[in-house]
Amino acid sequence: MRTFASLLSEFVERAGIPDADLARRMGVSRQTVFRWREGTTRAPRRREDILSLARWLRLDTREREELLLSAGFAPEGVPVALPSHSAEQADDPGLEYGRSDHDSTLRRAPRSLGAPPGLPARFLRMPPRRRAVLLLVAVLLVVVLPWGLWLTARPSLTAGREAWPDPAGPGETLVLVSEFANYGGTQAGYNVAGRLREALRAALDSADLVNVRVEEWPETLKDQTAATQRAERSGAAAVVWGEYDSGRVVARVSTNPSGPAIHGSEQRWILAEPSQLNTTVNSDLPENAQWMALYVLGQVSYWTERPEQAEAAFRQALASPPEDPSAMATAYSYMAALEARKAEPDLDLILADYTEALRRQPNMTPALNNRGVAYLRRDAPGDIQRAEADFRQAMSQDPSFAPAPFNLALSLLRNPANDAAEALQLLRTAETLDPSSPGVHNALCWTLSLEGRPSEAMPSCDKAVKLDVTGYAYDSRALALALLGRFEDAIGDFERFLELTRERDPRAYARYAPTRQDWLAALGRGENPFTPQALELLREAER
Repeated sequence: MRTFASLLSEFVERAGIPDADLARRMGVSRQTVFRWREGTTRAPRRREDILSLARWLRLDTREREELLLSAGFAPEGVPVALPSHSAEQADDPGLEYGRSDHDSTLRRAPRSLGAPPGLPARFLRMPPRRRAVLLLVAVLLVVVLPWGLWLTARPSLTAGREAWPDPAGPGETLVLVSEFANYGGTQAGYNVAGRLREALRAALDSADLVNVRVEEWPETLKDQTAATQRAERSGAAAVVWGEYDSGRVVARVSTNPSGPAIHGSEQRWILAEPSQLNTTVNSDLPENAQWMALYVLGQVSYWTERPEQAEAAFRQALASPPEDPSAMATAYSYMAALEARKAEPDLDLILADYTEALRRQPNMTPALNNRGVAYLRRDAPGDIQRAEADFRQAMSQDPSFAPAPFNLALSLLRNPANDAAEALQLLRTAETLDPSSPGVHNALCWTLSLEGRPSEAMPSCDKAVKLDVTGYAYDSRALALALLGRFEDAIGDFERFLELTRERDPRAYARYAPTRQDWLAALGRGENPFTPQALELLREAER
C-alpha cells in the first residue's frame, strides 16, 4: 500500500495547486502541507480534513478511498452491513457488492434481500438478533481487522523520517547538509554530513547569526537539479552537497533563490593517492566548507534583502580568509556594497573595502566603477580626479561595461574646467551599450537642455519618462519643454515631479521644491525662467 505522503504529492502535482494555496484552502500553514507531502509528520488526524483534501484536489472516488485508507481511515464506501441477494443470482458473475474497481456505483442493484449463496441453512434458522450479531462480527473481521493491522504496520512506512528536518519557518534561515555521494566502490563511507554540520554550526555561532539553523538531510543529492529542488521545497537558503572517491572530493553549495550569480559555490580537491582521502574529508573539507557556506550565505542574504545577516556572514568569512584571491575580492566588494546601502554610509569604509578587493583582483571592473562612485559621493579634494581615473581604467578593461562611461561623463560635468562635448559623447556611448537605462536617457535630456539643445534632448527626455519610476525624468523633460516654449506641458511635468518626490523622497522634495515653485509661478505668468544666466547657474549647481 502506498503511503499518504506519496499519494498526496502525486495528487497535488497533478492538480497543479501550489502548497501555499492548498494550505490557505485547508486553513493550515504551508509548512504543514509540506510536512504531509514529505512524510515528516503524520497525516491529518481528522477524517474531515482528508475529505476536504479530496475535494480541493478533485479526486475521484477510488482515489479518495485510497487516500483515506493511507491516512488510517476506513473508506467512505465500506457499508455497515452486508447487503444480500437471492440464490438464483449465484451464477451471475456480474453481481458484486460494494464498489467496483473503476467507479463508485453499484454494478447492478440486487433484485431481492435473500441470503447470499453458500450460507448454511442453520444460519437462516437463527433468531434475527443473533444473525445480526454474527453479521456485525463478520464486518469487523472483514473490514476493521485488516485496517487495524495496517495501522499497526504503518509506522514502518515512515521509519527513519523523524530525522528529516522541518522546513524553514518565518524569518528563519535554514542550511541543509546532505550526505556526500560515495563513488569509492566498496570503500567504507565517511559521515561527511555530520562533520560539516558541526563545522558550519560552529562558524555560524561565531558569526553571531540569529535565526540560522543547520540540519542534515538524510539523502544523497546527486546533481544540481536535485539540490536546487530540495532548497526550494524546504525553504533552505543553501544546501551543501557533494561527492568523493579515492581520487577526488567535490563540495558544492546550491542556493535558494537560484537566480542571482553566486560566486565560489564549488570546491574541488584532487588527491595524489587514496591515502589522502581521510585527511581531506576529515580536515580540509570541513575547514573549507565553513568558508564556502558563509561566503555563499552572505551572497544569498544580500540578494534576499537581509543586509545584517549578509554582513555578519561576510565578516566571519573574512576572519578566516581562503587562499583564493578572487573569492576574497568578491567578499570585500559585497562588504562595500552593503555599507553603500545604508542610510548614512561610511564612505571611507566603502573606499577601503573596494581598495582591498582591487588589491587582490585589479581587473575587477565593477569594483573599479563602484569605487569611483564612492569618490564622487565623498567629494574630498582630489576625489573627482581619482574617480575619473577609476572610470577610465574600467572602460579600458571592459569596453562593454555601460556604467563606466556613464559615470565618467557625470564626473567630467562636475569639473568646471571641462566642456560638455566629451561628456555627451560618453553618454551616447552608454546609451548604445544600455539603451534601456533611464539614468542615461535622463542625463542626456538634462545635459543637452542645459547646453541649449532642447530639440535634440526631447527624444531622450521621452525615453527617460517612459523608463524612470523615480520621477526625476519629469523634472528634466520640463526644462526642455520650457526652453521650447511649451509652457503648459512644462508646468504639468514640474507638478508631476514635485508630486512624486513629495511621496517617495521627502528630502529631495525639500531640496528642489522652492526653485520649482518659483519656476512654476513664472511659467504660469507666461514667462520663461530659464535665461542664459539661469542655465549657467544650473550647470554650476550640478558641479
